[in-house]
Amino acid sequence: MRVMSEDRRIRLAGTFTRYAEEARTRSAAIAELVQGDMASPDAWGVVVLHAHTLAGSGATMGAENISTAGRAIEDIVTELSGAQRAPDAEERAALVALSGQLTVAAAAFDPEASLNIFIAKVYPRG
Repeated sequence: MRVMSEDRRIRLAGTFTRYAEEARTRSAAIAELVQGDMASPDAWGVVVLHAHTLAGSGATMGAENISTAGRAIEDIVTELSGAQRAPDAEERAALVALSGQLTVAAAAFDPEASLNIFIAKVYPRG
């Protein structure tokens, strides 16, 4: 049976803690932008960058709810960007709702619990 060393656990704990902080920061930035002027291509780019990052990193860190909301936001804003138009009322409402879900999910992300799940997957017990 493989066992994770305490040193590796400490280093991974730091990674999960930094991820939690990053998820909260990026989700707050997305929420601020989608509630503001989404007519700006600059805003689209920033939202897509943050959403794309959270979608990928959320999947890696076991935060499926963060990943799912991030991917949905990314898809909507990428479509808007391609069409070079601001969101209509329905799209804006969807973006606001998704950014709210993302913010709640990021706030609820528990680095210690997620680390324990990760370790259990990598180092299963006999």
